[in-house]
Amino acid sequence: MTKRKSRNTFRAVKVFLFVFAAFSFFTAGHFFYNFLTHWSKLNVSKIDVRGVKVLNEEYVKHLTGFRMGENIFSYSINPLIYRREKWIKNIKITRAFPDRIIVNVRERIPIALFRKETQGFVVTFDETIIKNIERAEKIYALPRWDRFNDTSAGTRKRVVDFLRALHSREYEFYEKLVDFKIEGESLVMNMKDYKIYFGHPDKSILKDKFSAVSKIAEDALRKGGTLDYVDLRPFTKKMRSAIIKLKNEVGKKNVK
Repeated sequence: MTKRKSRNTFRAVKVFLFVFAAFSFFTAGHFFYNFLTHWSKLNVSKIDVRGVKVLNEEYVKHLTGFRMGENIFSYSINPLIYRREKWIKNIKITRAFPDRIIVNVRERIPIALFRKETQGFVVTFDETIIKNIERAEKIYALPRWDRFNDTSAGTRKRVVDFLRALHSREYEFYEKLVDFKIEGESLVMNMKDYKIYFGHPDKSILKDKFSAVSKIAEDALRKGGTLDYVDLRPFTKKMRSAIIKLKNEVGKKNVK
């Protein structure tokens, strides 16, 4: 009986010590947190915004609602900011102790622009549609997407996928692309100097087709001709041929 009482007493002491230690730890932590969040030396005196190209730094500060003079631990990002401004793909804050907040912004990257009535919009790499900002056209070489509103959702997705591939694999051609549209199932591209009837916007033979266009353009230039258009609709993996129109001349050419 005595042994049982001793064991129970020992357990009670252990429980008491555990509760006391936990309470002490919690109290100390709470006290330390209150100290940090009210310590004047941790009040923010500078807010930096990084990563913006299209958006304005002051505008981002306004969106976040951040003001100087508050404790460095009081700053956080409201998820509603992604609804208010779709140009922002991701935004995070970094605390640079003792008194600086860094707002790191990752903007969406536009890949084409179009108009709906009087309003301009851009289509981004992740297929988001955003109201255009004039500054974006000065930073990015954006082709105009004609008849965008008449293009089905499925075709839009294929075209954006094609443009992403063009941007990453053949940027020289993407940069020279002025405007484009879908006619039937064919992609028609107006370059700075000539037109390309690409055919179905299939990225699987994109590199082969544009390699053919480069050879055709170089050949025309070498012969003193001016290229009007290149029709790549007959071009396939097996039959590498294209219809070429120079000024005052039409011909069909096999491309190696």
